[in-house]
Amino acid sequence: MSLLAALLIPAARGSLRNVGIKVMESSMDFADQTRSAFGKAREGFEDMIAEANFNSLQDHDEFATEVLEQPRGTEMEDHSDDYPSH
Repeated sequence: MSLLAALLIPAARGSLRNVGIKVMESSMDFADQTRSAFGKAREGFEDMIAEANFNSLQDHDEFATEVLEQPRGTEMEDHSDDYPSH
């Protein structure tokens, strides 16, 4: 019905166009805000993953240093399977 009115009455067509433009602007603003929020969340997760990987490598390096510093004949058990391979 409103579409018919827009086709028949030029003033209604103009106001419906303005409403449509406002709706599209609001939709685009919402999409930008959503993209920004997801981008920040993704960055936070990437930071956590990088920190976890760094800590894992650091722990692995500390373990390797302990093994290398052991006096001969007092070798530690092999725990190489305990660490993920990179």
